[in-house]
Amino acid sequence: MSYFQTAKICGLCDKTRNICWKCFQCDKFICEDCKNIHSRVNLGKDHEMTRIREPIERDEPLGPKSVVCNEHRNKVCELFCTTCEQLTCISCLLKYHRNHILPSVDDIHKEFQEKLTKFETYIDENFVSELEKKEETLNKFDFIHCLKYEEAKRKITEREQLLIKEVKKNSRMLLNELYERWDVIRSCISAQKSKISEIKKDLSYYKNKINESKDSRDIEKMLGDIKILENTSLELISEQINKIENTQQSPQFNEGIFQQESLQQMIGSLDIVIIPDPDFEPQLTILKSCKGNFGDIQKIIQCEKNTFWISSPNNVTKILMEITLKKTKILCTTSLSEKDDMTILKSGEQLCTMKNYCKIFSVNPDGQVKTFKDLSPQKPIALHTTSDNSLLIGVINKDSWKYLNKDTKSKQIIIKLSANGDELNEFEYKSFTLKKADGTNKLDIYDFTWRITTNINEDICIVDLSTSSVKGRIVTLDKDGNLKWVYNGHPSNIPTEHFFLPGDIATTYLGNIIVCDTRNSAIHLLNAQGSKIAYKEKSDLDISYPLSLCCTAGGNLLVGCCRKSEEQSQAIIHWVKLRGL
Repeated sequence: MSYFQTAKICGLCDKTRNICWKCFQCDKFICEDCKNIHSRVNLGKDHEMTRIREPIERDEPLGPKSVVCNEHRNKVCELFCTTCEQLTCISCLLKYHRNHILPSVDDIHKEFQEKLTKFETYIDENFVSELEKKEETLNKFDFIHCLKYEEAKRKITEREQLLIKEVKKNSRMLLNELYERWDVIRSCISAQKSKISEIKKDLSYYKNKINESKDSRDIEKMLGDIKILENTSLELISEQINKIENTQQSPQFNEGIFQQESLQQMIGSLDIVIIPDPDFEPQLTILKSCKGNFGDIQKIIQCEKNTFWISSPNNVTKILMEITLKKTKILCTTSLSEKDDMTILKSGEQLCTMKNYCKIFSVNPDGQVKTFKDLSPQKPIALHTTSDNSLLIGVINKDSWKYLNKDTKSKQIIIKLSANGDELNEFEYKSFTLKKADGTNKLDIYDFTWRITTNINEDICIVDLSTSSVKGRIVTLDKDGNLKWVYNGHPSNIPTEHFFLPGDIATTYLGNIIVCDTRNSAIHLLNAQGSKIAYKEKSDLDISYPLSLCCTAGGNLLVGCCRKSEEQSQAIIHWVKLRGL
């Protein structure tokens, strides 16, 4: 330590531990033998020696080191002037430090030790411990990132091997087909060549006969050979030659069109996902709750900074409200038919779907309604505006909507439209097979698409309600419509009376997913991979029957609720602060 030293051995001989004296001028602890020698030498004979009452044979720290006064060289500074903040001797006290606060050197030494100990404790408690936590968390993130890296590397390699396997498989199929066709062609050509060889032999025979007849002097023999050639043999040879056909059909390989975009779609892509802090518990805090005389809050959408359109199925009113932490004010109301869902395009145009209509309607600020897109005979329900200003629509057959079943022969699809209403894509109702620990499970998606949203990876997140029982799930597809994952609720939702019944879904700027569970008065927090981050029940958050969600531009959450009973006239909107999501 800087303010005291530890006596272990003699400061002169560096051998004995029997320390009996201290020389203040040399600032050394010395033994009895070295004291006698030190007093005889010229440099040490005038030094002030102090007897230590008992030999020092311990390692504990001693008091402050002695300091000789600069002005009085024969004096040791025994006091500390707190007024001047300097050491002083008795002589300097009378000359310079009258009426100053002058504790002893030992007392000020202890005081300084205590202050330094407090600094040390403060550093340990406020910086070292925090830094250790940060280091521990960083190590956890490092481990998670390593796992994610290895997982991504493994999947890319597996995808590569799968594509290589498929390419080789298709190449072998083409080669086998080529070999088969080539064998047929070779066999055909070989047969024709054999026929030609046979005809050549016959012709050679007849030519030899002709030559023999020409050289013959036997007129009768010559006449007989001519008649044979004219009546039989030459006609037969002509027929055989006419039957010889050339094989003109030959296999040719046509190269497929190499498209980089298609190749990337087949291989896959790298998405940026947010890894949640393994030591952080997301926090939801209700900042404000307000009531309104407009029934259940079925939908909330933000149109400007602090203004929101609110839809209620219990009346035919669409309400524009200004909601801040300080005030809540209804700006205007618009009467509409009973609505299913609403969204706003980046142009500010408001779109909505209505019960019993197969159209998407555009509503201007004055409440005038016009048709945006007619999807007959399909009925649109869920609406969502994506980050590129396109429109996702959850669609079912109109009869299915009426009877809430899938027995009718109709397509159930999600349609993607441009902001002008042009169809860009559609994802048709189909079944998937998910691999699970207990085998495989056939999964039908789009049972009843109630709500749609997208996250930062452009994944399509769907509130999928069952038409056969009052329960639901969250189904997530990639931007091309391929199934990614399914969330069936919290384990506590398994009993029949607690079935998971999602009312709405929202995504945060970090890509996490918030789902309100209307039946169980709960909020489910998921990451982009569909894993549960947290589960907030009514006892945790004091929100009853949440039905609609809206993540604001400021990173907060509005939660619209159902009324507890039909007799209750007011429903509640909660303003919730999000942290860590």
